[in-house]
Amino acid sequence: MPACVFNIIRRPNEGQSVNVFNAVIAAMEAHGRPGNVTTALTSPQFFGNGGNVVVTIRFDSFDALEEFHDGFLTNETATTRWDETASKCQSIDTNVLEVIKHVENAPEGFVPKYMVRNIFIAKRGKRPELIDALIENRESSTGIKGAIFKPIGYYQNARLTQVFSSLDDVRASLAEIQSPENRERTDKIIQLTDRIIRPVSRIRYLKN
Repeated sequence: MPACVFNIIRRPNEGQSVNVFNAVIAAMEAHGRPGNVTTALTSPQFFGNGGNVVVTIRFDSFDALEEFHDGFLTNETATTRWDETASKCQSIDTNVLEVIKHVENAPEGFVPKYMVRNIFIAKRGKRPELIDALIENRESSTGIKGAIFKPIGYYQNARLTQVFSSLDDVRASLAEIQSPENRERTDKIIQLTDRIIRPVSRIRYLKN
C-alpha cells in the first residue's frame, strides 16, 4: 500500500489545456509509476481559477519518492519535458502527502470516474484533532471509504479524497454529509476548521 503520494497541479494557459493534458499523460507513461491524472469539473480557488490538470503519483515509501526525485533531477529528458509543459501553464504547484488511511471497501471491478478532494484548512494547532475527527467520521460511513492524507508542506491542511463511479453519486455523498443523521460529526469537523474546499474532478488516466 502506498505510504505517500506526489501531487502536481498544473493550470494550463488559455488554449493549452489539451496540450498540457497530452504532455502529462506522456510523462506518466514514460516513468511508469502507478497513479492518476484528473481534470477539473469544478475549480475552487485553491486549485486556481479555470481548469487544472492534477497528477497523483503513488509511492510505497518516502525513500522511493526521494529516489524518484533524485532520478528526475539528473534526467535531462525528463527535466526538458517538465520545462516544455511548464511553458504552457499559468502556474505549477507540487505537494507531498502522507497517507493516513487508504481507500477501502471498493467493490470488485469498481472503476472510478470522478474524484472529490475535500481539502480542510484546520484552525491553528488543531490538525491532529481534525485528522482524528475525519478518521472517526470515515469509519462510521458506509460504502467506499475515502483516503485521508496529511500534506508534509503545510502545517494546517488535511485532505479526504473520495472516488465515485457517477456524478449522481458525488451529489449523494454531499447530501449524506449534510443530513441530520450526520450533523453532530459534521459540526465537529467544522468547528476544527477555518475553511473547507471540495473540488470535483474527472479521472482521465489511472494506473494501479
